Amino acid sequence: MTEKIARIVALTCYGNAFLQGTDVGELFPKNLTCMFYDHVPFMSVEKWFRFLKTSNAIGIRLSWAPRNALLDCLTVGLFGSGGPWTLEVLLPKNRSEFWIARHVAKNWCARDNLAYCRISKRATKKSKLDDLQINEARLRQALREIYSFSTRCCCGWSQVFEDALDILDSGKNNLNVYYADLAPAGQLSDRARTLLDACQRAWVFGGMGSWNDLLFDGDDEIEYRRVSDQLFHALHHAIAAAANDSYYRLG
Repeated sequence: MTEKIARIVALTCYGNAFLQGTDVGELFPKNLTCMFYDHVPFMSVEKWFRFLKTSNAIGIRLSWAPRNALLDCLTVGLFGSGGPWTLEVLLPKNRSEFWIARHVAKNWCARDNLAYCRISKRATKKSKLDDLQINEARLRQALREIYSFSTRCCCGWSQVFEDALDILDSGKNNLNVYYADLAPAGQLSDRARTLLDACQRAWVFGGMGSWNDLLFDGDDEIEYRRVSDQLFHALHHAIAAAANDSYYRLG
C-alpha cells in the first residue's frame, strides 16, 4: 500500500472516530502516514476535523475510481497514475461534499506537502461497493489466481500472495504490517482490520522492480495483465470498503 493511499485511509478512519466523539489526538506529524510531509496546509488535520464537526458532518466515506482500465496497474508507479481517491463528507439533508488530495512542493528540494481541496457538492448516493464480505471474497479470488500464475511462471512473488491469503484465511490482524496505525483502536471491526492488513501485504504495485515491472511473452503476458488488473482493482475496492467500516460503525 502506498503512503498516499495509507494516509487517506487514516484520514477516513480518524475523521470518523472524531465525529463519533473519540479523542484522536494529533494525527500530524505523529501518524506513520505523515512521516514524509512537511505540513498539511488545508488547515490542519485536527482543524479540518473540527470544521467538519461544526458543519454537522455525519461521517466520511472513501472511494476510488479507475482511470485508464488496464493501464492503471501497469503505470501506478508514475506520478498521477493509479486512479483518484476521494473523501466524501456526508452532511445532513442527504448532501455530500467531495475532497481530493493534491501534492505540492515549496521548492525542488523540499519534502512533499499535502493539500486537500473540496471539488464538488451533490446529493448523497448509496454506496454499492462497501460490503466487507463481498470485497474480501473478491480479493481472495484475485490472490488465488495471481498466486497460481506466479508459481507457474516462477517469477518470485508467490510468497507475498500466499502471505496475504494466510492473513485472510486466519482472520487475525498482522502486527508486522508497516502502517499499523491506520485507525484508532476499536474503530474498525476485526474483519475490516484483517482486510487492510491483507491489502498491505498483497500490495506489489509500484515503480522499477515491482510486480508491474515484469514482462512475459505471448499468452503468459495476456494472463499476467489479467491477473494483475484483477488484483489491482480488488485491492483498491477492499481498501475503501475496510476504511468505510469506520463510518458504518458510527451508528
